[in-house]
Amino acid sequence: MKRDMKKIIFALLLNLFLFLILVFILDVTGTISMESFLSSFGVSDEDGIKIEDRYLLEREEMQKQWLSLQLKEDEYAQNIESLMSNDQRLQDKEDQLIAFEKQLQEREKKTGEDELAKVRRSERVAEVANQLMNMPPQQAVERIEQQTDDLLVIDILNAINTLSAAQGRRTVVPYYISLMNRERAAVIQAKMANISRLTNENDF
Repeated sequence: MKRDMKKIIFALLLNLFLFLILVFILDVTGTISMESFLSSFGVSDEDGIKIEDRYLLEREEMQKQWLSLQLKEDEYAQNIESLMSNDQRLQDKEDQLIAFEKQLQEREKKTGEDELAKVRRSERVAEVANQLMNMPPQQAVERIEQQTDDLLVIDILNAINTLSAAQGRRTVVPYYISLMNRERAAVIQAKMANISRLTNENDF
């Protein structure tokens, strides 16, 4: 009896399996619809559709949030890039200011050195002029003619004029020039006249 029952159950299950396969084949071929087949047994897939719709809305909402986060991330990256660019521009300007300040310091240093050199040269020229004024004229002229720099000779002669005026003495510069070599004296006088003319023009 038990053996017959098992056979019956096995036969039922086999038939059910074959029936489901047949329904599936018919649904694939379009002969019948699985939805209409299920509805004939009072089974509806509306609940499944509702669940699917709910998940679909959740996925869409998550997709929107993801896009919003992506936009914010892009905006944040752009802000970071803009800040870095601004920092670089500020650094470049700072470097330019430092370089400009260094140039000014170098110019001031050079100007100071030039001024100091001028003062020392002026003091040295005045000292030489004072020595020449205390020498015999011929010896003084020989010392003057030994100088190869005409501008230095002119500075010395001008210093002699200045010292003579300060001491209330008559200048000996014309006498020195008369004792000099004629060609050298002519060159010195021409340069002195040219320097005097340029000085007067600059005063105006």
